[in-house]
Amino acid sequence: RAHEKWWPVFVRRSGRGLPADVARTGQLLGTARGGILRHLFSDEPIALVHGDFTAGNLMFGWATETPLAVVDWQFLKPGRGVWDVACFLATGVLPTVRRAIEAELLRDYVRILSDHGVGGYSVADAMHDYRLSLLNRLGTAISTIAAMPFSEHLQRLQVEEVLPLVVAAVQDHDCGALLDGELRRR
Repeated sequence: RAHEKWWPVFVRRSGRGLPADVARTGQLLGTARGGILRHLFSDEPIALVHGDFTAGNLMFGWATETPLAVVDWQFLKPGRGVWDVACFLATGVLPTVRRAIEAELLRDYVRILSDHGVGGYSVADAMHDYRLSLLNRLGTAISTIAAMPFSEHLQRLQVEEVLPLVVAAVQDHDCGALLDGELRRR
């Protein structure tokens, strides 16, 4: 129900037209989001998911013994680890770079799982979960832009910098088609 309330606020605050396919996906997302979240957080393989694995939550210590620290752990929960991969790639990496590295990252992720005894999870499974996670990132962008009491500067940052990255990832992977499939199964 919150999505139905947030959608018109998001459209007004985003201040620009979304591509038609993404606008349709965004509008319909509320009816499928619960099922997407249940799948990503209750089915195996289960890992610890940071939940907000964005560039803003990474601290690089170039001159220290700790080259990387991850902060902001309040959303930690068990779920599919590809969630964090999608979160980071869809919000913190330029689309040209993301396109060049994401398939190899997903293959490496599945190989590492297999090397550690996790079986029955294919690259195709990881890609499916990645696409579902991208749909959720779109839902997060919608709710964030609609509901967060940002300053004008932070609102503009979300709309002009983060949202286009998420939109590009959703379009690149035709996530709307996946959402159509999720809705048909209901």
